[in-house]
Amino acid sequence: MTTVRKLNISYRLFAGIGAVALMIISMVGKANAQTADDAYRLSWQTPVGTARSAAMGQAGVALGGDMGFVFSNPAASAIYRYNEVTFSPLLSMNSTDMTYLGNKTSDSKTTFAISNFGAVGSFKTGMTNGIKNWSLAIAYNRLNDFNSSMYATGRTAQSSYLASMAAELQGVNGKDLDITDSYDPFGNQSWKSVLAWNASLLDTLPDTHGREYKGATENLNGYDITMGGELDQRYTSVSKGNVSEASLNIGGNINDIFYVGATIGIQSIYYRKDENYSEFALRSSDFQTGFNSFTHRYSLKTTGTGINVRVGAIFTPVHFIRLGASISTPTWMYLHDEWEERIASDFSATQTSQAYYANLVSPLGKYDYILRTPFRWNIGGAFVFGQRGTLSIDYERTDYSTMKLKDPDYKLEFNKENAAIKDKYKASDNVRIGAEVIATPSLAIRAGFRYYTAGLKENNYETYIGSAGLGYSSKGGFFADLTYIRQLKDGKDDYRFYNSAGGREAPVANASWYNSRLVLTLGLRF
Repeated sequence: MTTVRKLNISYRLFAGIGAVALMIISMVGKANAQTADDAYRLSWQTPVGTARSAAMGQAGVALGGDMGFVFSNPAASAIYRYNEVTFSPLLSMNSTDMTYLGNKTSDSKTTFAISNFGAVGSFKTGMTNGIKNWSLAIAYNRLNDFNSSMYATGRTAQSSYLASMAAELQGVNGKDLDITDSYDPFGNQSWKSVLAWNASLLDTLPDTHGREYKGATENLNGYDITMGGELDQRYTSVSKGNVSEASLNIGGNINDIFYVGATIGIQSIYYRKDENYSEFALRSSDFQTGFNSFTHRYSLKTTGTGINVRVGAIFTPVHFIRLGASISTPTWMYLHDEWEERIASDFSATQTSQAYYANLVSPLGKYDYILRTPFRWNIGGAFVFGQRGTLSIDYERTDYSTMKLKDPDYKLEFNKENAAIKDKYKASDNVRIGAEVIATPSLAIRAGFRYYTAGLKENNYETYIGSAGLGYSSKGGFFADLTYIRQLKDGKDDYRFYNSAGGREAPVANASWYNSRLVLTLGLRF
């Protein structure tokens, strides 16, 4: 029988080799953080806009005349015949239900943010033919929200994260995991494996020349490896951040029939995710190693900026029909990732080892890279029933298989990651429908519906979003709109917190998430 090695490595050891670690990380960092899923997360957009555009399901490619619609079609600003300033605060409510090992848990997160603010000026040219007026607009839009919280817990004696790590290390020499003054394993091996090894959570098997492993939650009986006992497994994940865009727009009205516009958008990206996974022994005596608990923490922060260009047009063949189309170039995002991992272990004394505790941290990983998001195409049509109301419908197509990761210095290739993008993702088809009824000169009633398909080739889930709102306008130019947005179909997904290994199937966590939003717009026309 082998015993777990008794090590207690301090943070100072990591600091002493930090300079070497960072040099190595700069060469291999992309393998630790930048993935096809990261590209998809940063490319996805679900803008709220103003309360009016949100209430009408963002169906405004052909409609125009609202700061929320300017985002989907730059020609929307050319519809304006007046100046306008808007401000739109947003309350977002996210909740997640998880079922893991028969145990159901719930978590929620409520955030306050600014959905949109902007200003547009309309200027007459004095011409009776040609460009009769032109517009200039500046705006801020929140394009995507990363705020979420998940929690799962359950008990099992059938599998363990440490057993999975042990299986994944088969063939690796244990000496290649040791941290010394002259050797840093983080450049060549998985960070979590290095930390687990040096925290005494992994051990080599006898007669394997140090190339086969077992986890601290496993017992060795002769040549048989079995789970030691029952474990309480817990997982938490907290995400925050957003993708937002500041834009400069110009539009032109040609003979009150043809409207054109162009926008330059500067995006700002902030994303932070903290994951914790823990295993606790219900009875330490069940484990030959004296195992009490371990915790693995992973943190990732992504920041950056991006730039894109959008152009669009609106055509009114007759006064009650509007047709619109727009295209958005890919956003070139210049991104910076920082990540680190931590592992803590706790053991009780056994007949062959003393009680001890370890708390280890990896070096800080850093990497700069470029993400090119997909082209976005929008077409739409709208019926304008004079002063009585409008009906609008849009179609959007975004091909996520065209996303691409790049190294800014061309020193590294993302061949594996970009191949995964093409294999995993496809085009997404989105439909938006919105209606507005002018009940009185000062009161409008609005409703909308959005249908999104995820850009995934497998497990392609669909999202249905409903919205409804009211709008008030005064004779003095002040207006106020209020809208409630609800995800109509629960989002669902399955998670494995670790890989299946050693003939033991890792448990599956079933997740369902819900989202509701409340947006208020205050504005002034003059």
